[in-house]
Amino acid sequence: MRTVHDLSEARISARSHLTVGVFDGIHLGHQKLINRLVETAHADEHVAVVLTFTPHPA
Repeated sequence: MRTVHDLSEARISARSHLTVGVFDGIHLGHQKLINRLVETAHADEHVAVVLTFTPHPA
């Protein structure tokens, strides 16, 4: 896992699956979504990417 705090630093050269959201705590719904993302990405031989925001953009 790699954490990037500035999108200008994000370099993903591999094919990827992406989810975007405000993951303000990893509750069961978030866990299920992220686990499914990882499963499908790995099945396609891609990397899984989670894009989240801090602080909340609203």
